[in-house]
Amino acid sequence: MQSLLRASGAPPLAIAEVPAMVQSCDVCRRWHPPPDPNNVTTGRLVTEFNDEVQFDLWFYRSLIDEPENMRTIGHVIDVCLRLCAQEVMQSKAETELCNFISRCWVAVHTPMKLLVQDGETGMRTRSVADWASTCHIDLKFKPPTRRHGLQNVTKASTGTRVTTSRHK
Repeated sequence: MQSLLRASGAPPLAIAEVPAMVQSCDVCRRWHPPPDPNNVTTGRLVTEFNDEVQFDLWFYRSLIDEPENMRTIGHVIDVCLRLCAQEVMQSKAETELCNFISRCWVAVHTPMKLLVQDGETGMRTRSVADWASTCHIDLKFKPPTRRHGLQNVTKASTGTRVTTSRHK
């Protein structure tokens, strides 16, 4: 809010009153709650393309044809550049998952160093571990974030959800 007011040329006195107004407004506090003082940011800084790639599956129902069937979209995203690829999947079988990653990422960008996922059942099998070691990919499983899914995949998904909802 302050940066918007500053950019619009609002007087400094009005900009200085923004924090007090936000604290007195119920809607503003719900929109942007104050951070928990006990939170500690952890993570690693990825500075090279293809160093870390995240993989997740999205599920949706088509409103146009076969609304009773759940569809699956595979999504991979590079953590450094946020470059991503996605494709409608036929199933969640381990061979389908490995083929998707090989086709949409490895064949285009070469194997990633680290593939992070949120514990998809099909990715926890021996054959997937063999596939990853053959491609020299390290696998890492993370618990999903509180908004369901991996953090970068979820951030990048907003625009894709709009386009996939129109996909027939």
